[in-house]
Amino acid sequence: MTLRDCRDDDENPDDAAHRSAHALSKSSEGGGIDQLDANVMAHLLQFLAMNDRVQLVSTCKSLAQGGVATKFETCCGACAPCVSGLQHLCTDAPERQWARQTWTSILRRHGHALVELHLVGCVHLSPDVFASPEVRRILQHLRVLRIDMCPGLNTRSLHSLLATCENLRRVHIVNMPLDDAGLTALVDRNRRTLRAVDLTGCHLLVGSGLQALRGSQVEQVSLEGCHRVKMCELEGMLEAYCNTLHLRSLNVQYCHHVDDRLELGLRSALLRTFRPWNTSICATATNSRTAAWPPSARRWAG
Repeated sequence: MTLRDCRDDDENPDDAAHRSAHALSKSSEGGGIDQLDANVMAHLLQFLAMNDRVQLVSTCKSLAQGGVATKFETCCGACAPCVSGLQHLCTDAPERQWARQTWTSILRRHGHALVELHLVGCVHLSPDVFASPEVRRILQHLRVLRIDMCPGLNTRSLHSLLATCENLRRVHIVNMPLDDAGLTALVDRNRRTLRAVDLTGCHLLVGSGLQALRGSQVEQVSLEGCHRVKMCELEGMLEAYCNTLHLRSLNVQYCHHVDDRLELGLRSALLRTFRPWNTSICATATNSRTAAWPPSARRWAG
């Protein structure tokens, strides 16, 4: 679980703890914990488990108005599975087992400060958690969203959820049943702000949704493991980018339909700025195209 932390990056932790303790002492003299400075309260909250944090802010209306966090993750990032890239198997994230009712209550009552929401391996997460007006407002203000291995969300619910968001800058829909209609809705609703799209392991994608990227300012695209994406759809996307300098990174590992034609498209679209792409482990792509490229360009190719 990651919480907002309003301390300066170069602040000594001991000094911060002393300052928090002093502020807490002063608050007890002056009338209550709700009198604490917002930065001090944020510092104190980071030492509490989520359930304890919710109980604390529930004791006072003024505390509840501040929300419990600006960033919410259901993985610790430090255990062995997280370090190995298997965040959905995190061993230190009890939130992954929260019941639907718990999700609904916490997001509705205390999620209004969120700008980043990372939902990884949430077993009981279901579409109705996002149905209330309060939670839909949260979605509208999110800047970063990750949904990864949440089995309770189907294609239809993903479409509805993503169509509600309108300020996303970075989105990771990983190992989920996202289809091209859902991708189109995501890009269209967040066209003004969207910069990075990670669709790793979305096996339902065929590629028509990639055409929604035309005219967008998306800089990073990952289609790793999207093995059904058609070559013609990738070519269409790259053709649109040939006239722009927005695309900085493209990952098409394990996209089985990628062949040497894409290498030519990549060269046309990206070679001018030597930006990275990855076509490694693509069954029908060969090294014949990249072998003749300049070393400065060839080092980026898979």
